[in-house]
Amino acid sequence: MLQVALMVVLAIVTASDGVYVFHGDPYSSSQGLPVASSTVNKDQGIPRRTVLFYPTTPGSYVPLLFVPGLFGAIYTELYSTVLERVASHGYIIAGVDLAWPASSSASSSSTLPSSLGDPRQHGGPMPLPAGGVGASGSMVATDMPSSRLRDVDDNVEDVVRKQKEIKAEPQLMFDILQWLVNNLERVLSDHQTWNVSADWSLLGLASHSAGADEMVLMLQSNSSFAGAVAFLEPSSLHFFHPLGYSIPALSYGTQYCTEIPACCIKGMDYFNFYDELVCPRFIMNVTGFGHCDILNDIGWDLCRFSHFCKTVPDTNRALYKTFVTGVLTAFFGTYLQGNESQLQYLTDQSLMPIPLGLLKFDLECAQSMKSPTRH
Repeated sequence: MLQVALMVVLAIVTASDGVYVFHGDPYSSSQGLPVASSTVNKDQGIPRRTVLFYPTTPGSYVPLLFVPGLFGAIYTELYSTVLERVASHGYIIAGVDLAWPASSSASSSSTLPSSLGDPRQHGGPMPLPAGGVGASGSMVATDMPSSRLRDVDDNVEDVVRKQKEIKAEPQLMFDILQWLVNNLERVLSDHQTWNVSADWSLLGLASHSAGADEMVLMLQSNSSFAGAVAFLEPSSLHFFHPLGYSIPALSYGTQYCTEIPACCIKGMDYFNFYDELVCPRFIMNVTGFGHCDILNDIGWDLCRFSHFCKTVPDTNRALYKTFVTGVLTAFFGTYLQGNESQLQYLTDQSLMPIPLGLLKFDLECAQSMKSPTRH
């Protein structure tokens, strides 16, 4: 069983000495630092194929762990435009392709990376949730209360019930994280990028769509390994009870993701995430865009022609990707790079290049603040 540490959560994390801090307008279309990307395959020892995006300028950077949509089945490369731009603002991003063919002989660790510090100062062990999460642990879709199940769209109820036997494996994500902690600098140097390092005490999490499921399970099993989390149009089969501790969190949705064919599922979407998260927390809904607009052109075309999610032609998807880049830059810049001046780009709609249908945030953990009303 993992032994993890209980932490004291601060509203804004102070970046450690020497970490790169982005300054300026995060919604600017121009990139910052020069970036590169490389792929780490299983034959190099990592439990799952992982795509890295990173600055090539020597320095220490905030690391972000990213899981793409469809529980990690959408390949990270389809998000490369956004991820490269975020990396240029001072982040090392590891996108994990969980559905890439995997061998049962993958290396495994039963403990949290030993070098992961906690920027919010923690101490004392904390046990795992009932049932535990380890190499053979599981948390299944029966976590959903019957009252919440009634809120889920009718066409999804059967899917949820059929998921009762799914065995979720958050330990796999911790194993991947451990491998990255141990090997990232070597991998980067193998690709002619020297003196570039990640400050693992400032780890951030990000996901798109059902990639959030893995992030939820990690956060439920460990309260001290990450400093902030961004859920982009999330859904999860396991997030129907309050998280129980404070971590800076962004819950983000789009107008068309709730329209048929919908990829944001009522009862499991970003509204639900906001309800279960603890301050500081943000929720926003972007007007005029949909679930697949974050993807590169080939991914968007696949989404459109498969009718998997609602897509609308002739939208300015380039502007939208710039906006998503800015939101992530401002959020992680505030809470992980420690640049409080970035907070205004999350709270002031006049600074945003795209109109919002909803913007709400709880920064002071006010008990009187109510959950948002679905539109």
